[in-house]
Amino acid sequence: EYDATGTFEATETTVFAEQTGALLSFGVSEGDNIEADKEVGLIDTTQTWLKIQQLDATKEVYQSQKPDMERQIAATRQQLVKAQQDEQRYKELVADGAAPSKMLDDASSQVKVLQKQLDAQISSLSTNTRALDKQTAAADVQVNQLRDQLRKCHIMTPTKGTVLEKYVERGEFVNTGKPLFKIADTEAMYLRAYVTSAQLENIKLGQKVKAFA
Repeated sequence: EYDATGTFEATETTVFAEQTGALLSFGVSEGDNIEADKEVGLIDTTQTWLKIQQLDATKEVYQSQKPDMERQIAATRQQLVKAQQDEQRYKELVADGAAPSKMLDDASSQVKVLQKQLDAQISSLSTNTRALDKQTAAADVQVNQLRDQLRKCHIMTPTKGTVLEKYVERGEFVNTGKPLFKIADTEAMYLRAYVTSAQLENIKLGQKVKAFA
């Protein structure tokens, strides 16, 4: 005699392809017991890997284009230092009455011109450096995106369990979102039984039951 009937069930998980490409390997068979986080297949990674190599080369180009600021402004800075020395010398000569004030005015004007040239060079080189740094950062983001795609080409089991169904075979071309296989944890099964409304008053949480398979 029995009070209710039902079926044993397990939590089922369907694994889908996260990338598009040819299925280079797929070591799954129905009935297999698989551990969690185990790699069971690989989607072709060639194009993604080549894009990463291309971006790495582009980053190297950006780095090689970054200006050597100190070297490029060295000449102007040296001219400015000399002009400042001349200005100071003319200040002393004019103070002693040994040189006309026009010579000091010319020297001061030369200092101002060179200072503006130096500031303009530094500003331009800094702008170029920042632009190249931003391009490099953008390339880094793209590389990280591609590495994430590369990781998703490796088909991993999300949980341990038994393979219930297999939907594809090695060598097939799969698209993102295509189901690959279904797995269920048969070691943690539960019984779903259905009772009548009249039986509900006799059922309590935590109550032991006897099951007949």
